[in-house]
Amino acid sequence: SKAGPRSCGAAGPRRLFTLSCETRAERGSHISPARSAAPTLRLRGARHPGGKQQRFEAGAPFGYTSRVATLAHVVLLSPEIPWNTGNVGRTCLAFGAQLHLVRPLGFSLASSALRRAGLDYWEHVNPCVWESFRSFVEALPMLGEVFFFSAEGVHSVFEVRFPSHPVLVFGRESVGLPESVRQQFRERLVRIPQEPGVVRSLNLSSAVAVALAEVYRQHRLLK
Repeated sequence: SKAGPRSCGAAGPRRLFTLSCETRAERGSHISPARSAAPTLRLRGARHPGGKQQRFEAGAPFGYTSRVATLAHVVLLSPEIPWNTGNVGRTCLAFGAQLHLVRPLGFSLASSALRRAGLDYWEHVNPCVWESFRSFVEALPMLGEVFFFSAEGVHSVFEVRFPSHPVLVFGRESVGLPESVRQQFRERLVRIPQEPGVVRSLNLSSAVAVALAEVYRQHRLLK
């Protein structure tokens, strides 16, 4: 059977996690030098109820294993346009990233427009769907270090040294990230630089492609 969206968060299957604590300095991220010593949690793996250690991909049910380690987590907060989400899903597959969608969504996941944009790749995307922003935030310690993309970001995406498996969060097409999110995570805001002019921002799917390409460059091409 074809893979489909997975429901993540409190309503999903119970999971046991093996966590270890290390500093951002140890991980090499320097988005906020003043807080580089703040401890963060990194997911090492998940243990099946039967006791067998297994590889884990965030949001996946027990028994799910990925042939390719996840490069990054791409999170779309309440996306509005199915074509953009379909394109983002295709881009995630191309770079080996996991797609996450946070409800409410502006379209049905059964939308034909969504599948047309993703072409025949969409059936392989298998996005993780969160019921709310709150449930997603509660899971952040298990996913990785988070970066929110906004024009208000002080640091350029090309200035940040991304850690392994970063969590890249993007807002809605019409308004971007909610103001409350920008305020709460102000030190985690990252921008994509562009020339001054009439263009206010990049298309959502274009922005995701730029961010993933930079993470890919750092972790796959510069090894």
